[in-house]
Amino acid sequence: MYKSWSQIKLLFLLFTVFSSQTKAQKAGTTAPNVIIIATDGLRWQELYLGLDQDIVAATGDTSQFFEQFNASDEFQSREKLFPFVWGTLSKHGRFFGNRKLDNKVDTRNFHRFSYPGYSEFLCGTFDPFVNSNKKILNRNVSILEDLNTMYNYRGRVAAFSSWEVFPYILNEPRSGILVNAGWEACPQGIVSKKMEKLNYANQLAPAWKGETRFDDLTWQMALEYTRNNHPKALFISLDDTDHYGHKGDYGSYITAIHEFDQYLQDIWTLMQTDPFYKDNTYLIVTTDHGRGSTLGTWAKHGFLPSRSGETWFLEVGPEIKPIGEVSEPIQLWQADIANRIALNCNIKFTPHKSDRMPVIEAIEVLASKKP
Repeated sequence: MYKSWSQIKLLFLLFTVFSSQTKAQKAGTTAPNVIIIATDGLRWQELYLGLDQDIVAATGDTSQFFEQFNASDEFQSREKLFPFVWGTLSKHGRFFGNRKLDNKVDTRNFHRFSYPGYSEFLCGTFDPFVNSNKKILNRNVSILEDLNTMYNYRGRVAAFSSWEVFPYILNEPRSGILVNAGWEACPQGIVSKKMEKLNYANQLAPAWKGETRFDDLTWQMALEYTRNNHPKALFISLDDTDHYGHKGDYGSYITAIHEFDQYLQDIWTLMQTDPFYKDNTYLIVTTDHGRGSTLGTWAKHGFLPSRSGETWFLEVGPEIKPIGEVSEPIQLWQADIANRIALNCNIKFTPHKSDRMPVIEAIEVLASKKP
């Protein structure tokens, strides 16, 4: 039986729609995942050179950490301090920011503290009006917010932070991103015994650091959420390195760095064992600012410790050449990280601002999140 021309056109249309839906579904499952991890105020010196011998000598008491991380040269020392980073990650990606090799990463913002630093690398721009750590909604749109508007990532973007200011940095009311920060309770809708225990611990734990919670709580909550929900874009920000840095407690600062290395091993193991993430996930690791470079300034950062704008970042993923430490002279900027994330996710990102969310509505949304 011959079909009429109208029937043929209808069949062709149905086939086209079905094919488009199939391609879209496939794209939704194969679009790259991205995991961004930042630790606050970790200097490039410890990452690339290991223990700072001048600071160690000045502490007087080296019993807690000196023997564990000391070595005859900087290469052995950094490998003891970051055994996973240098033993595994360095074989799978690229490392930027070793200034001894004239490989430089710097902040464009001259404030060199947390809110401007995080805003710069997440939003891809230096905004001179972002000049404090106050809880002010960021007018700049982050790469995470942009991803959350796209088909492959919409509703599958999440952020976890020890510092409670991140709902403002990422402008949670406007962006629609799930942001869990500070002493905020675990995200609702996650039913697991482990998450219940974490939530209980989060409620009982003393706010010993004021507006930042224990990194281990933040990390465990983020991991449990990731295992259960499989976000396609995940941001985790930790704080202990900066906390102990400000105290001038080099031993605890070094211990926090070593624990950070273990956290990275945790996320790598998840990336390699979970089929959702395996072979389809980019990992970006960085910091928001550096610290002073001398014995008298290492605990400080800001406008005056002139070298506290020196930072670093690592990138690992399917299309990243595994060359390890990049030794070529180059000048990169903290603001470049957002575009590198966009490039890895196969999208175009242009830094921009938005006032889409009315202020009163934003205040109501943030007020509803208080624990």
